[in-house]
Amino acid sequence: MGDYFQQRKNFAAAFSWIARFNSNEAVAHQFLLALNHEGARFITKPNQNDFSRIRANDIVELDANDLVSPNGPDTLDLTA
Repeated sequence: MGDYFQQRKNFAAAFSWIARFNSNEAVAHQFLLALNHEGARFITKPNQNDFSRIRANDIVELDANDLVSPNGPDTLDLTA
């Protein structure tokens, strides 16, 4: 998995803005940023983290081709 720190910073800022506009319910609690053309690798917020409290270091990188039964607070919400 890559570093993508600038993308993580921008993504965390986007979550913050969504929370400021009280729109986090409108985006169904989740959105993703694809890291490759296929869309298989992406970053997202950890499961059960509030939009207003997300930091760049909280953002998790996942590979849709390598999801091994993810669960717990640091993984993707499978309903997303």
